[in-house]
Parts: sequence; C-alpha cells; structure tokens
Amino acid sequence: MEKGELNWAVIGCGVIANEMEKLRKEWGLKCPNELW
Repeated sequence: MEKGELNWAVIGCGVIANEMEKLRKEWGLKCPNELW
C-alpha cells in the first residue's frame, strides 16, 4: 500500500467516525442503546 493511500484511508475513517459521533449525539436520546 502506498503511503498516500494509507493517509487517505486514515482521513476517511476519521471523517466517518466524526459523522457517527454527531449522529450519536443527535439520536442518542431518541434511540438509546439500540444502534450503538
């Protein structure tokens, strides 16, 4: 794997994790412990 590809993978995972964290905060009270 090229270094650049690895960097993009790390960035992509970070962005996805960030979005998931936002969804947890938004939906945590509506769907407690069901999805997470």
